[in-house]
Amino acid sequence: MEAILGRKNYSHCDEVGRVDKDYPFVDAHRAPCLEVAWNPFNDNVIASCSEDTTCKVWFIPQNGLVRTLSEPVLELNGHQKRVNTIAWHPTANNILLTVGGENKILIWNVGTKEALLEIDGHPDQIWSVSFNYDG
Repeated sequence: MEAILGRKNYSHCDEVGRVDKDYPFVDAHRAPCLEVAWNPFNDNVIASCSEDTTCKVWFIPQNGLVRTLSEPVLELNGHQKRVNTIAWHPTANNILLTVGGENKILIWNVGTKEALLEIDGHPDQIWSVSFNYDG
């Protein structure tokens, strides 16, 4: 993943055009990144998932990136195939859902790095998930 994150305000673009080759980015995975999700409780925390079978949680500094970020806060390993999609729980802090290419759903406590629940046996690929808005 080569996500480029802005300096102070992630939703505002100060410039248009090509990105400088030396601009810092999140160098997240060994294979293509499939999704990035912002933590609803902390604007400086994101999760990313990849074809490399991992989900990683990152802390983005308050003033934005000043150097390329290559070390995650934590790495979640529980899938045997790519991690297709991820979702943060909207009302429970530190709860993250991951879906693997083996059709398995894992619900994690990222504070303890523990898989709290495994849902297995879906008959086909899962490409999208979401929590009810109130959890």
